[in-house]
Amino acid sequence: MKKLFFAVLATVAMVACTTDELVSVKGGDAIAFEDAFIDNATRVAVDPSLTTGNINGIDVWAIMDEYNGAVFSGEDVTKTGGVWTYANTQYWLPGHDYYFSALAPMNDPSWSVALADNTAAAELGIGTVSFDNTVAEGGVDLVYGRDFIQTATELTAAPGTVKFELEHLLSKVKFTFVNGFSNSNTVIKVTDIRMTAPATGTIDLAVADYTKGWVPSTTTTTLEFGNVPDLEGTGATDECATELFTIPAAATQKYTITFDAELLMGGVSAIVSDDLTAMVEGVELEMGKAYNFKATLDNTNISENGTELFPIVFEVVEVKDWVNGGEVVAKVNTVDPVVITDGQTFDGNGSTIAASAGRENNKNAMIAPEGDVTIKNVTVDGNNQKTETNQVMRGIYIKKGGEYNIDNVEIINCGYSINVTTTEAVVLNVTNSLLQSWISWSASTTATFNNVEFTPGQYAIMRPQGNATFTNCEFAAGFKFSLDLLVGTLTFTNCTYDGAPFTTTTVADNIDTTYYGSVAADANLTKVVIN
Repeated sequence: MKKLFFAVLATVAMVACTTDELVSVKGGDAIAFEDAFIDNATRVAVDPSLTTGNINGIDVWAIMDEYNGAVFSGEDVTKTGGVWTYANTQYWLPGHDYYFSALAPMNDPSWSVALADNTAAAELGIGTVSFDNTVAEGGVDLVYGRDFIQTATELTAAPGTVKFELEHLLSKVKFTFVNGFSNSNTVIKVTDIRMTAPATGTIDLAVADYTKGWVPSTTTTTLEFGNVPDLEGTGATDECATELFTIPAAATQKYTITFDAELLMGGVSAIVSDDLTAMVEGVELEMGKAYNFKATLDNTNISENGTELFPIVFEVVEVKDWVNGGEVVAKVNTVDPVVITDGQTFDGNGSTIAASAGRENNKNAMIAPEGDVTIKNVTVDGNNQKTETNQVMRGIYIKKGGEYNIDNVEIINCGYSINVTTTEAVVLNVTNSLLQSWISWSASTTATFNNVEFTPGQYAIMRPQGNATFTNCEFAAGFKFSLDLLVGTLTFTNCTYDGAPFTTTTVADNIDTTYYGSVAADANLTKVVIN
């Protein structure tokens, strides 16, 4: 059998009570659960990820006030016909703090839990989770979520449902191969793709930041990714039959990649090789990230000379967050900001991101984008929350240069809808959106607003510094303009104020005098252009 050797270059979140006490509370109601929300990205390969649409069971733990106040302990909560139910009905009590945690898939043999053993830890999370990938075989998507609800001192109605935003605790991997031969008559078959990965691992979820808390085992298991469809002709690209999950690990973790390959020329098998092996190292696999290992196979890395071994080299060419795949029907409560990093797109698919009580100091942003990002199809609800340092909530808080594209976004109940503070260059494009309350941007920002509605909220003011254009925008009555820091030009085209067309006096008639005075603002009215 002829041997084929490849040098593959990368193109690659109580006190104990008796039953009688629980059911006799005036105004109380049964604790109920709302549909759990899971972010995912749409992928080509068979994706075993849990989604909002396909998840049908979660295990729930909850304490009331303190560690010994167990309300739920691994309660099976299941979904039938879009409704979440459970057998051990519990009831809300007035004037208490409830801390909820959930894991899925429900009752799966691949995971187990050692509960946190003190109140401080239990308020942060469930405890330590152990995961066994020799049982899961890469096909179990372990997800986790938390929620906090504080009941009023007098309950006249149920305080709502428990809402979980479930996040992926594992990493996801797939493989992509490219036919790099210039001869369009070549076909490459890649089959039986395998990768070694940590066999087991643990993660302590009862800490403030557990995102890099996985401790993988030194023992490994083999994950089987299947085959790649035939790469028929120059430039043909395809990926493995399925994506699999692995335990996140530091860059020191080494992975052995093995696959079989066959090269056909004009339909005739020319070179066949089994168990081609490559080592992948120096790559950190992070929780909730999807990785694509991509390799190009061509005449520069194929040899029939068994003594001349060319190493197979993989490189990670794509790291992609699981976001916005699947059916989103739930309201997402969040304590921490939603961070979107350079190059990513956050598509809410119509969901709502809402602020929860208990936000820590300085975590006053609902969405904190960094770099060139896109945010779309989402409602951001600040719930009129403030941080412990009494800072107002910011819907989208931009503190880094880049291009920010915002489409079909509603920002409500925040002190600021959009706030740009960086002195780095920012391009801000907002379309088809509703912005409530304060909006401001720095002198280094160029902003465009197309088909945007501006309405009063906690505040009713726009304080621009850099250039901005407004096209087909609507401003509600009471919205004010502060021009004291304006260095750029504001251009309004086909815009309305309180239903009437913008005129040369619209801005002048609605200058803010509450916060910054009118002297400097009046002087900058020459920088306002009405079309």
